Amino acid sequence: MTIATISNVTSTLADGSYKANQVVPITVTFSESVTVTGTPQLVLETGTTDRTINYSSGSGSDTLTFNYTVQDGDTSSKLDYTSTTALSANGGSIQDTATTTDDANLTLPSPGAAGSLGANKTIVIDTTAPTMTITAVGSQTVSNGSTTNDTTLTLTFTSNEATSNFVVGDITVSNGALSNFAGSSSTIYTATFTPSADGACTIDVNADAFTDAAGNGNTAASQFSWTRDTSQPVFSSVSLSSNSSITNSNLGWTVNKALASGSVVFTRTGGTDDSNSPQTCNLSGTELNTGARSNGVLSNPPTLVSGTIYTVTFNGTDSLGNSGTLDVTNITFDTQGPTVQSITFSSGSIRNKKSTEVTIVFSKAVSSFSNSNVSVSNGSLSTLTTNDNITWTATFKANGGKIKSKVGSISIDTNYTDTLGNSATQSAQSTIKISPNMRKKLGLLTLPITGGIGIYRRRS
Repeated sequence: MTIATISNVTSTLADGSYKANQVVPITVTFSESVTVTGTPQLVLETGTTDRTINYSSGSGSDTLTFNYTVQDGDTSSKLDYTSTTALSANGGSIQDTATTTDDANLTLPSPGAAGSLGANKTIVIDTTAPTMTITAVGSQTVSNGSTTNDTTLTLTFTSNEATSNFVVGDITVSNGALSNFAGSSSTIYTATFTPSADGACTIDVNADAFTDAAGNGNTAASQFSWTRDTSQPVFSSVSLSSNSSITNSNLGWTVNKALASGSVVFTRTGGTDDSNSPQTCNLSGTELNTGARSNGVLSNPPTLVSGTIYTVTFNGTDSLGNSGTLDVTNITFDTQGPTVQSITFSSGSIRNKKSTEVTIVFSKAVSSFSNSNVSVSNGSLSTLTTNDNITWTATFKANGGKIKSKVGSISIDTNYTDTLGNSATQSAQSTIKISPNMRKKLGLLTLPITGGIGIYRRRS
């Protein structure tokens, strides 16, 4: 008599992916009916830990059913048993029903071979939650936690497993909005993120937002954080003011953020010619630091031309590429000392003890100028007055009595400066003729008439 042998192993469960707690019925078909005593067992290949499952039903027929309940940690890309000897009576028996004494042959088809569970079914065991990775690109790749000045980011969401139910609503953002959400495959999705304002932005995919083919909910994605900074460097409190004059190129300023590069540019807009204009002075070292820089010599100073009018432009670019400028206009570079343009008496000459107005005109406004800077001969000078520090007036009075010279003079020294502090370098003098007064004398004159003597006065 022929004993019962195994002809086929399969499952009534549809092909597909299954997660933890799913019951997978596995049927073992014999060549003829068998009778079961005890609890036979079947060992399945389920990853790190193989699962041993117990007989469930089918005694007296040619098909026995073993139920497998998927457990956390189980995994298989195509469920099968471990070997041809994976089925055992486990202390019981599986016997040919016709004889009730002959044990059935429990040898299984080789795993993956015809008649095996793996050959008949494609049952995927997946108990691992899918993961999602978030990356971003702006003008270039943007790293998590970085700061850039991009106006938008293209986000890429990459799942480690295929998913069909990941949607834009599964993504949460702060300080911005998403648009253009699309999937290029079952694992890669993209969207455009537009920040609402400068500052910190975050992008998240929360846990259980989507599932894999087995229905496992995803783990929360690592948050992607990014700071947008489009603010420009701002220069303030500069040591120059428009429509002013300077005697050197020393500069000071305050800038609100650290600079990666910067410069101060002197561009001629009028006055004396400057063949080197524009002169660019690149900033370096502490000149690039945030905060206040004291007024001082630049690390790369310009060579300015006296009498030239410049626009001075402060330029700065931060490490993100944000740039800011500040123009200070109509700056006159002046290192020339003041000179006397004229000393003028209102009269061409005067007599002793007489007075005349004297006017002194300078090339520019002067400072620290007074009567102490003026020497007078053969006369005296009243207190000098002015309305604009350029034109000065006073009264010159010639001395009386005998004088050694018939010339009065006014001499101006060089001990004064202009309003910028440039010293005078040339003295000046002007003279006026002084004439003596006519003295009155008495004389006798005999007139050719009878009866009297005439008296006259003459001027000598």
